[in-house]
Amino acid sequence: MRVLFWNINGVARDVAQDKLKELIRDFKPDVFGIAEPKVPCSAGFRYGLLREGYSSHVINNASSSGIANIWVCYSNTLNISIVNVSKQGITVEVDGVHVSFVHASYIQVTRRSLWQQLVSSGDGIPWLVIGDFNCILRLDEKKGGLEPRTSAINEFSDWLDDNNLFEADALGNSWNMPISGSFDFIFTQKLKRLKGIIKEWNLRVFGNVHSRLKQDQLRFEAAALLSDDNPDDITKLNIMKDAMAKLNDTRAQLNTMLKQKSRNKWLVEGSSNTNFFHNSIRIRRSPNTISELVDSAGNTISDYELLRNHVVHYYEDKFNGPEMEIDPILFDYGHISISEEESLAMDKFHLLRRLNKQFLI
Repeated sequence: MRVLFWNINGVARDVAQDKLKELIRDFKPDVFGIAEPKVPCSAGFRYGLLREGYSSHVINNASSSGIANIWVCYSNTLNISIVNVSKQGITVEVDGVHVSFVHASYIQVTRRSLWQQLVSSGDGIPWLVIGDFNCILRLDEKKGGLEPRTSAINEFSDWLDDNNLFEADALGNSWNMPISGSFDFIFTQKLKRLKGIIKEWNLRVFGNVHSRLKQDQLRFEAAALLSDDNPDDITKLNIMKDAMAKLNDTRAQLNTMLKQKSRNKWLVEGSSNTNFFHNSIRIRRSPNTISELVDSAGNTISDYELLRNHVVHYYEDKFNGPEMEIDPILFDYGHISISEEESLAMDKFHLLRRLNKQFLI
């Protein structure tokens, strides 16, 4: 199955209609989506679909408050059903596969409803999400304009992770140019070739990032040593801060690529890679789960009800018991005080430690 998407930015224009016909005839998509048609779907457009072998029924998200901003067209040989529709996305099911066409809002708060709408069913149904997300995963994807918010990038990345989605390659350029994807390529065929491509890409990109990470780490350590030798030198402190900022950027890039690599691993090995899913679930659940405890008698408790009762009784005994008597002599203890110079030196040391910890985070 072949899928195409284009933010056409006005379907009534002759040049846009000619380009759309060219794309349909070149790529022969089974299903294609159009964003921002800016006009109601006309009888002439439906007739043109029939001539090209597509159904005259165009799935859209028009409402009483406005015209549709997404059209979904499909071959007249397909049986297609609608899964969900919203102002920012349309999801359909085709031959046991879910396809979501997205035209996300440019407002971050509004986009959050899209992330809530687009959620994996979790039942192993293949899922392709394609469209204009009005958001990026990496800073190098942004050209000009205001710098994107880190929170928006994190929300987009978390949504991908939560739904076990990976970023697939697309044909075409960015910024309102057509993109296409094929399930034959993504899910079933050409995996050996894809595995080789991924391996080569990992060696090239990961190798460069690891090399930069080592260089940035050494640069920061050298700057930190110079700053430690002269704590009062503001210039050296600023050099250390700049080196730490660069190091943090490289670490963030590496973390993003590691996430991408894990998705590529699933792409190559498919559903047979059960370790990927089990490990992901285990990692996410383990920090928030208490599986067993040992009581004061040395007995291990693993039953859920017994664990809950044990925790409740423990804190009831701890905080509701009799108050302990504290011997006043414990507070009557004299010690030798440090000098004022030693106190100032310790303050500078702790200040540097706090700065280092801040930039490391």
